[in-house]
Amino acid sequence: MEMTGQKELIAALQLQIDEAILPLVPRFEQLILLDFPNHANVGDSAIYAGELEFFSKRFQARPSIISDATNIPWGRIENSNAADPIFLHGGGNFGDLWPQHQVLREEILKRFPGRLVIQLPQSIHYGDEGKIDQTAKTIREHGNFVLLVRDEASFEIAKSNFQCEVRRSPDMAFHLGALKPPRRPVHELLLLLRNDREKRAEESTGGPDLPPGTLVTDWLEDKKSMKAGAKAMTAIKALLKGEAGEMAVRRNYFELLAMNRLRRGVDLLSSGNFIITDRLHVHILSILLDINHVVLDNSYGKVSRFINLWTSGFAKMTQADSLSRALELYKPVAVQ
Repeated sequence: MEMTGQKELIAALQLQIDEAILPLVPRFEQLILLDFPNHANVGDSAIYAGELEFFSKRFQARPSIISDATNIPWGRIENSNAADPIFLHGGGNFGDLWPQHQVLREEILKRFPGRLVIQLPQSIHYGDEGKIDQTAKTIREHGNFVLLVRDEASFEIAKSNFQCEVRRSPDMAFHLGALKPPRRPVHELLLLLRNDREKRAEESTGGPDLPPGTLVTDWLEDKKSMKAGAKAMTAIKALLKGEAGEMAVRRNYFELLAMNRLRRGVDLLSSGNFIITDRLHVHILSILLDINHVVLDNSYGKVSRFINLWTSGFAKMTQADSLSRALELYKPVAVQ
C-alpha cells in the first residue's frame, strides 16, 4: 500500500467521518450525547474530545443533555424535541465484553422506540454469540437506529444480524487533528501495553530482553487529585460564567475530565522516541503526534481490524504479531 503522511491521512479520515454522519443530521435543537466515559482510560477520553470537536466544528454545538453510564436524565430526554437524535458515545464496547455500556445502549433503545438514535463509531465483539439475538431484537423493535462501525468485521456482524442502517466510519478521535508534542522525549522506547480484559495472551513484557531506557506502562490510572481539581475548576467556571444549571455543570465537568485525561496520555506518549503498543488509541494518538510506532493486536483483533480499514498506509507505523517481533522492528532514535 502507498505510504501516507500524517496530515494527508488525518484530513482523509476526518472527511470519511463527516460523510458518514452529516447526511444523517441536518440540524437539531439540543445535542444529546450519552455514555460519557467516566473512567481513567485515556483512549475513551480521546474519542470524547474528538466528538466534542466534531460537534463544535460542524454544528457549533455543545452537549445540552449528557450522562455517563449512570444517572441518566430520562426526564430531560423525554421532554426534549423528539426530532432531535440521541447520540451514543463511540468506542469499543458494543457487545458483551463491557456489559455496563451495552445495557445502557439497549435501555435507551427500549425507552425511546422510533426516535433516531445514532451510535457513534464502535467496534463490535461478542464472546457469547447468543447475546447477539438479544441486541438484534432490541434494535428491530426500536426501528430507527443508525450504527456506525470502525472496521469491516464489525460491519459484517451488524449487517448480518441487525435490522438497522450500518455505516463505516473512522474513530472520532481523528477530529482532534494533528497534535503538537508538549515535551521532548526522555525514553528511547515506550511500551504502552494493555493491562485489562483485552490484554493479549502471549509472553509477558519480562520475556524478551528490553533495551536500556525502556519504559513499560499502561494509562489506566488518574492522578489522585484529578477529579477533585476538576470539580473545583467546574464550580469556579460555573460562578464566572453563570452556568449554574445541572446539565451545564455536568457538561463542563465531563469535558474537563476528558481533556485532563487526554493531556495525560499525550504527555506520556510524547515522552517516548519510539512506541510499541497493543492499544488502538495509542496508535491513533501516535498518528496525531506523528510518532514512530509498532502496533500489536488486542485480545480479539480490534486493533488490526481498524488499521486494515483506515490507517495501514501511515508511514511511521508497522504491525507485529508478537512482542518479540515488535522489538525486532524497533528502530532506536537518539533521545533529543
